[in-house]
Amino acid sequence: MLLCCQWSIAQSQLLPDSGFKIGAGIAGYTQEKATAPSIMMAFNKDFFPNTQIEINVNWITPVDVSNEEETRDLQSFLFGMNLLFKVLEDRKQAFNAGLGFTAGFYDTDWTILATEEQGNTTEFVPGFSAIVEYDFILPSYWFFGLRASISRFDADKTSWFLGGTLGYRF
Repeated sequence: MLLCCQWSIAQSQLLPDSGFKIGAGIAGYTQEKATAPSIMMAFNKDFFPNTQIEINVNWITPVDVSNEEETRDLQSFLFGMNLLFKVLEDRKQAFNAGLGFTAGFYDTDWTILATEEQGNTTEFVPGFSAIVEYDFILPSYWFFGLRASISRFDADKTSWFLGGTLGYRF
């Protein structure tokens, strides 16, 4: 197994495509039924032909959630490692889809309205993610595209991202 891992790492060094991308869009929390602006950064490296490994980070800006019982100020960071498969790729476009592991860091300031009790809850939860992205490749090494992802942590926590990306291949 160690020999197989070493061979795949050596092969990935020979493949030319690596990329860095940034993105902005809308993210949502299904538990709170709230959406907020989000920023995404990712680094991709070809692993095998038609396969990429991606490391990404999402930051979802603070969200104010209020109801009759409480108010919450919530923000999160999502860290992920994904395996993307190149479904379609030519000189002008690329379509990738993949699965991966993700971890979410949730920071919540809350106030119970009836008692005026306040507190802070910090959680770090592991989960799984799915990604679909389309990139339009410019004649230079730059590309731009659309990205959609969903991260599922447990029965209560799911977040999604939909936005545009700008990237550079090297």
